[in-house]
Amino acid sequence: MPLLGTDENRDGTLQEAEISPVIGNFEVKAYPQLLKLCGDMDSAGLHKFVSDNRKNLASLKEEIPVAFKAAANLASLVLNSLEGFYPMEAPNTDGKKDANLLGMRMTCIMLMECLSILLSGLDRNSLAAVLSKDVKQRTKAIAEGWNPLLGNLEMDACNGNSLDAHAVLQLLATFAIVSDF
Repeated sequence: MPLLGTDENRDGTLQEAEISPVIGNFEVKAYPQLLKLCGDMDSAGLHKFVSDNRKNLASLKEEIPVAFKAAANLASLVLNSLEGFYPMEAPNTDGKKDANLLGMRMTCIMLMECLSILLSGLDRNSLAAVLSKDVKQRTKAIAEGWNPLLGNLEMDACNGNSLDAHAVLQLLATFAIVSDF
């Protein structure tokens, strides 16, 4: 079964397109299953895949932006991946001591960085289609939810050792909402 994604028409509208392991001049060589995860909009599967392949992080960082092209709504895929960054059931969990939470947070940041790489190559119309008003509103809601939690950062944050601060800054920059904060 072919993977489906979106492709841009000349008038700027999006159409469904078949995605193969070769996209443009790029090929997802080592991890073709990334295309399937992105095409299926499976953010939980994407997290698990990155976690399972963490020792190959350099190649993942090259291939994820390419695989993102298979997603019907790549901004939503990445925003969905942020679920659980601050777990509601254990808000006082120390992310530095919980290896699973630390790994999940590092994956979230990496996915936002990979999205930034992909977005940097888009023209203005394509960028506006990806970073729609709805996406920006959803991103603002996430950032507003995270913002009060930043006040609880330990002194390590002042020394530049905070994944929390890195994540918020990456969120604001990736989704172009810096001016709103």
